[in-house]
Amino acid sequence: KTVDKVQEKVSETGDKVSKTDVKILALALQLSEEGKNPVIVSDDYAIQNLSRLFDLPYSRIAKPGISVVFKWVKECPACGRVYSVDAEKCEACGSKLVRKPRD
Repeated sequence: KTVDKVQEKVSETGDKVSKTDVKILALALQLSEEGKNPVIVSDDYAIQNLSRLFDLPYSRIAKPGISVVFKWVKECPACGRVYSVDAEKCEACGSKLVRKPRD
């Protein structure tokens, strides 16, 4: 159940995370829902982003932590059209899309 919640949030934000990352976040979410206080330790900004969205505490190791929560989109560098993070090519001009934070 918590894996589905995490995957749904990943789809909303467009963060790039592995299956293992999803499972770690799901476990922390489950423990939190059970009244425990898990802390995720990671320098991965996507993990920190998702942790913050779930109100899960995280600790960084070496890199500075995130300061802003992002949701991502894909944008065509040629014509500027914006697509969901699942898209790969611009439907209008065929250019390869680039991922960027949503405004």
